This record gives sequence, C-alpha cells and structure tokens, in this order.
Amino acid sequence: MIMTTHGRSGLARLWLGSTADALIHHSHSPILLLRPDDGWLREDEAQPMRRIAIALDGSHLGEQILEPALAFGRIFDADYTLIRVVDVVVAGGIPDMVRPLELEHDMLHRRVQAAERYLDDIAQRLRLEGARVRTRVLVELQPAQAILREIHTQHYDLVALATHGRSGLRRLLTGSVTDKILHGITIPALVCHPRTCEHPRLRVATTAISVGQM
Repeated sequence: MIMTTHGRSGLARLWLGSTADALIHHSHSPILLLRPDDGWLREDEAQPMRRIAIALDGSHLGEQILEPALAFGRIFDADYTLIRVVDVVVAGGIPDMVRPLELEHDMLHRRVQAAERYLDDIAQRLRLEGARVRTRVLVELQPAQAILREIHTQHYDLVALATHGRSGLRRLLTGSVTDKILHGITIPALVCHPRTCEHPRLRVATTAISVGQM
C-alpha cells in the first residue's frame, strides 16, 4: 500500500486521529510512506530506490521487515544496509549531567561485538539469497538520532523498519524510535506492524492516499 503523509504530530494527531496510524497498526500489508513533495509522486521526477537502509532492533519482531524490504528492493536491484544501534545507558536518566555507565570500555565493546555478530548472521543469510548487503553498527545514546544521522549522511533512497505498535497517548508520552525516525526523515519509508509481516507478500496499491503522519 502506498500512502502520502502531511506530517501531523503530537496532540493534533491524537485528537484528530490519523488514517496512517490506524492502517499501520491494522493493515495486512507493509505500507510505503511518501511525502507530498516527494519526486516519487511525479512520474517525470521518480528515481529508482537503489540504496535501502533496514533498521533492526535485535528482536524477531523487528526482523519481520526484512522480507518486505527485500521484495521491494528487488524491483530496483537495490543494495541493502542493515543498521543496529547499541544504545548507551546512563545513570539517573540525565544524559548531560552524569557519567555514562557504558563508557566502561569492556562492557561497551562486548555489546558492539554482539551487535556485529547479529547483523553479520543476517547478512550472510541474505547474501546466500543473492542480496548485496552490508552492515552498520552505531553507538549512540538516542537510537533514533543515530539512525537519522546515518540516513541523512549516507544518502539512502529508502528506510525500512518495523513498528512495535505503540499508539495514541501512550506513544505521545513515551515516544517511539519508529515515530521519531518517521518525523525526521526526508526520504520514503517502508513500515510494517510485525503482525502483518508474518505473511510478507508486498502488495503495492496504485493509488496514493493523502493521510496524516504516523
């Protein structure tokens, strides 16, 4: 399914409701989100999506975005980058005022190595299927900011990620990595709720629907 988004956020989205939010949480298909000013909506400006970033959080639910992302990428003979963020834990929850606990070198090093092994295992499996895959492990206090910086500096054409399903007031108060990424990107996004990815056949609608942002 293809949808465009106008970018409503915060209380306006909570009170007005959001077609995009509802569909992402209940759709049986992955959703390709485009902005109204994206060249993809204009035939004369549409560019192939040959560099796809796939954000993974280390969970089986998060990995369910892989098949839809690869199915979409095959259309353009795309290259893929698997991204995993090792988040730095801080004491007291005040990043700028306390010493990060995981600056202790050995502990952080072990977590980075585990993340690298995790991505390498997935990459090897995908390469056996013929995909061109590289991996990126990022170390950051705020995972969403790390992914946004990677997307913007490396000039990807598409980001693919799963959402674990927070919605409404709970998400507004606690935040969500997926939500922050979707608000910060300037490129198209392929998003799915993990339940919808259990049968990951990618069905792309031919009509774009104008909706509010997730």
